[in-house]
Amino acid sequence: MQRMVRRSIISGRVRAPPSQSAAHRALLISSLAGGQSVLSNVPSAPDISATINACNSIGADIIVDSGVADIFGMEEISLPARVDCASSNTTLKLLLPLAAATGQETTFIGSGTLAGKPLEPFSLYLEKIGATTGSETGHLPLKVRGPIEESQLLYPALLGTQFLSGLLIAAPLRGEETEIGIVGSLASEQPLDSTVELMRLSGINFGESDSEAFTMMGGQEYSPLDGYEIPASAYLSSFVLLAGAISGNVEVSGAGSYPEFESLLKTFGATFRSGEGKMSASVGELHRAEMDAASLGNLLPHALVLAALGREESKFANLRALGRRGDARARLIARELSRMGATVTETSAGLFISGGRLNGAVVEPEGDPKAAMALSAAATAANGATTISGSECVDRAYPGFFRDLAQVGALIR
Repeated sequence: MQRMVRRSIISGRVRAPPSQSAAHRALLISSLAGGQSVLSNVPSAPDISATINACNSIGADIIVDSGVADIFGMEEISLPARVDCASSNTTLKLLLPLAAATGQETTFIGSGTLAGKPLEPFSLYLEKIGATTGSETGHLPLKVRGPIEESQLLYPALLGTQFLSGLLIAAPLRGEETEIGIVGSLASEQPLDSTVELMRLSGINFGESDSEAFTMMGGQEYSPLDGYEIPASAYLSSFVLLAGAISGNVEVSGAGSYPEFESLLKTFGATFRSGEGKMSASVGELHRAEMDAASLGNLLPHALVLAALGREESKFANLRALGRRGDARARLIARELSRMGATVTETSAGLFISGGRLNGAVVEPEGDPKAAMALSAAATAANGATTISGSECVDRAYPGFFRDLAQVGALIR
């Protein structure tokens, strides 16, 4: 599917979408709890459906109607011969550690872009902590057999927060205490905070823990999450706010603040305000910035767009600290922005981007929802029309993105 986005005057208000990150975790934790959980504001998206189907396959019973999920948790985890994660990267990374912790054997399968993702860093880590894995290609299908034998784990931050969340969720189900220490800096701590909050709401007790280390006793049981409402996503909202920051003015209600995004916009010269459960972003005189990519994490797509529209040259150092996936996404977005007229160069010192004016082009986000949303926002400030090829990938992360972007004035067809 293609969508064409024309240069637009952006002005309007939208409501923040529910957090898919929190929904994945709440669905899995509720599935592990004995009894019935009820979740509201559950987003309808292919990746969420993948997690629901995967949880049902290992013993849960989940029914979703009009954004409300009734979940009857599993009495015990019973892994089938195969667990299908469809095209959901999050589903796979949350369930891999759980499978390893059970001591049972299963094979993970998937489709779409997930089928081609390299899994060696994750399979090697599982083997390091005691599990057995097998893959003929380094991709899916991936066979996993537990148990996890190590109780003191050093977790490389480059493996990301999704896989770490899976380890945290699985740890209390083991028979002994687990300590997990994080080596390096995470690209973003928000998804991890959501995981820990949900685990605590579900009755899991932590020992001495902080943002760099977690201790959990073994033999714990999850309690149902009854009446939990999936919170709004400030992060997903930031892609619509980005359009406001470069092409007009946008207000988002339902997500009260996002300090990291506020800092980013102000660094480049855009305007940001928050308060009373609302955030707004509007045009300013964009200028250059020098930034460490590792400190930006998931906001690097936004920063690259701002740099492409700013005066003079911006520098992004330390791309490799983002890990393989984040590094590849940064280069993908930079390449597509160059098609739109930005000047992009890369040296040993970092990635350099300058522009000030963009022009319409045909861009290819290669199935990456964050890249597609960032490029769509950039298109609202580009002369002429920009065609987003494969735009349907956005539905995996933010199904209402193009609707909301149009609601604030973007010309889309």
